Amino acid sequence: MLKPNYRNPIRLLIVEDNFNDQQLILEYLNLVSFRTTKTIVDSLFLSIKYLQSIDFDLIILDLNLPDSKGIDTVKRIREISEDIRIIILTGATMDTELLNRYKIKGHLPKMELSPTRLNYEMEIALGTNEIRKSRQNINRLTVKLGEIIEMQGKKLQ
Repeated sequence: MLKPNYRNPIRLLIVEDNFNDQQLILEYLNLVSFRTTKTIVDSLFLSIKYLQSIDFDLIILDLNLPDSKGIDTVKRIREISEDIRIIILTGATMDTELLNRYKIKGHLPKMELSPTRLNYEMEIALGTNEIRKSRQNINRLTVKLGEIIEMQGKKLQ
């Protein structure tokens, strides 16, 4: 899978069977720092159909769907796409080892769902937090280098 070009909208698949949760996610997505194109489905069956025909950048995945429960939901997604970035949306806590085993990039407890937390989990899942940190480090180093050059210039005078 190619890394998404974040100048373009992120292709997001939302797999959530609860209508109120769907609406809340959509509302919060309007407040995050990413532009997205959104596809919403309410079952694992439909998510697999979409994954077979569209190259999504990220999935927000509820683990308890009408046709699949728990980690089996992730296993089935992984059978279709080994590399798709997944943020788990669940009411339960998740074991870190389990998250790592199935290459889950984010865990978003429903009780902690907020625009800020959603944005954070998306940054982690998409790797943009590393880009942001790298830019901050480059900016700090540039300022420091400027200070060193200025001090060296004063010593030469």
